[in-house]
This record gives sequence, C-alpha cells and structure tokens, in this order.
Amino acid sequence: GTARRSLAARTVRGVPEPLEGTCNGAGEALEPLRAIVDSASRAFLGALEPLERGSTALLTTRSGRGYHSLLEVAQGGEQLEHFHTYVPLRLAPAPNASSHDLPALPLHTDAGLLLALVPAMWVASPSDLPFSPSSPSDGFSVEGAAGELLTIEPESAPSSVVFVVGEGWGRWLEPALRGKLRAAPHSLAIPAGARGSRAWYGRMLLPPGDALMPSSKRDGGAPPTYSEWSAWANAQVSPASPRAPPPPGGG
Repeated sequence: GTARRSLAARTVRGVPEPLEGTCNGAGEALEPLRAIVDSASRAFLGALEPLERGSTALLTTRSGRGYHSLLEVAQGGEQLEHFHTYVPLRLAPAPNASSHDLPALPLHTDAGLLLALVPAMWVASPSDLPFSPSSPSDGFSVEGAAGELLTIEPESAPSSVVFVVGEGWGRWLEPALRGKLRAAPHSLAIPAGARGSRAWYGRMLLPPGDALMPSSKRDGGAPPTYSEWSAWANAQVSPASPRAPPPPGGG
C-alpha cells in the first residue's frame, strides 16, 4: 500500500492565500510553482474562448451579475490547491508478492470544473540514495473515450501542465457553451518497487459561490447557487449527516 501526506491552500478570486503549516521556507519555495500553474490555467482557459457564446453570460447570480467568460468564472470561484506526497509502505514482502503497481487512487472523476496538475516528481529520502525511479511513468493515467488508459509521455512531463475536465464542467458551464468537453476519469498507481516519495501538485477550479445552477426550475423551486448546491452535496457524504436535506432548487 501507500501512505499520503497532504498540504492544502487556496486561491480566492485570483489571489493566492499564503501556505500555512509549512516549515523551512517551504511555502516561499513553492510560490513559483503556484504561479506557473496559475499562468498556464489562464492560458488554457483563454484557448477555450471559441466555446463561449459572445455576449451571453456563462453563469448568472441572483443580483443580476453575469460571468461572461471562462476566465471570469475561474477568477470568481475558489481554486483548491493540494500538495501530496505518496510514499510506498515499507512492509516485509509476502512470499508470493506481486510485482504489479500499487493502486493509490481508483479510476474516478472530479467534482470541480477543471483540474490543473503537474506531472509528479520522485523525491529521494536519505535512506534511498543513490536514487532513481523504478519506472519512467509517474503512475497517473486518464481513461480515453474508447476506454483505453493514457499516460503522460516521460519526455514531456518535466515541462507540462495537464488539464483534466471535471463533472462540474458539464453541470455548470456546458449549457452555455458551444461544445462539450468530456469529464475524464483518471487514476493513480505507484510503480512496483518504487523508492522515495511521489510529490504532486494540483489545483481544482470551482464555480463562483454566488453563481446560479444553469438549469430549469424544478418543482417550483429557485435554482441554487454553487455554495448552496455544494453544501447540499457535501451533506450527502458526511458521516455526521445520516439524513441529508432535500436538494436545493426543489429537486
């Protein structure tokens, strides 16, 4: 198996919040990476401008305000940032131990609009020196439209930012766009025999909290904002909420 250690941060309305709980200047050292992914995300959303419908707002609010571009949507919402390290557990091998990769995250789709991530980097610990990864793959796979698993080319990984569409794109943005983008299932497996830690950074883009769900009214109810819908959705999976409230908007 694997153990995961995580550090979280946020960018709110385009302003990155300082990292908390870091030591030895780690927060300052990570600022260039955060800035690079932010810049790449802006460029990616700008490249998708042909999907927009001109003057038509992509999302609206109860006050009548509109978010007219993908960039405005991204800047208006929270961007959740995560720094993860995955460490293969040092257990005594079983007599018939498998040489297969270790599953860390099963195939899944994300709830956000978009996930921006950098290919993982393998980091040595002192006990692992001299160090080299056991596989050119970082263990990240995306399921293609035909069900095939796609990986990042090793020669491209060091200079890449990867974008993965989430379920929120179809729910919140697709009704106002010219075309569709498929939510991409993805998974993570740690290569068999891996040494050291797999370090990863990703940023999930969410809709603005005051944006209304772009769907017709259901059962006479008003469409919920993203903040209202998110609170309801989180209650569905919260162990502290054995009986979840009805969905906002009367559905």
